[in-house]
Amino acid sequence: VKVKTKEKTALKLPAGHMVTDWCPDGRFLSTSVSGTSPAEAKARLHLLNRDGTEHKALAPDANAGFARVSPDGGRALCVRLAPKKETAAEKKKREDAGGPPPEPTFTLSVLDLKTGKLSPVAEVPENADVDQGYCWSPDGKRIAYTWRERHAGTPEELLNKETESHLTVCDPDGKNQKTVASAKGKGQWHITLAGLDWR
Repeated sequence: VKVKTKEKTALKLPAGHMVTDWCPDGRFLSTSVSGTSPAEAKARLHLLNRDGTEHKALAPDANAGFARVSPDGGRALCVRLAPKKETAAEKKKREDAGGPPPEPTFTLSVLDLKTGKLSPVAEVPENADVDQGYCWSPDGKRIAYTWRERHAGTPEELLNKETESHLTVCDPDGKNQKTVASAKGKGQWHITLAGLDWR
């Protein structure tokens, strides 16, 4: 949408792509796409031109998604997905019970858009769900992210389990952390802090 004229142009995205950010210089959109077949069942990051055509695939070998591009356009915050580790006994018990595979773990990471190198953000608590929101400060020197406690237990046990969420500000490498807000909710999946932006 052109703000002054209110002129609208449809954005034709490739199948399966979801826009997660617009690069600060306005040239590219970052998108996340996840395949549905077993062979394609991993998240991938892309930069698209403003007309929806492909510009560049980002870290094509990594299982990562939901990029937020830094103000200088050189890095992106994203989450890297990894299968949750199970012992052989845990796997057998789950499979015998006909249970679904465990949900993947999410690692908050910084992606260098030039080299494709992914670096995890340090000092994120081990019991943290970090896929609720993250962003860059306007000068690109700090990041902010929300994380929610992750508890062990059955779905029935977690349904009403009091869960605390936090808003953390730190350097892009995870150092110099400060918690600026927290909130509690009823249940493991209750969202209390999410959808960050920093202006």
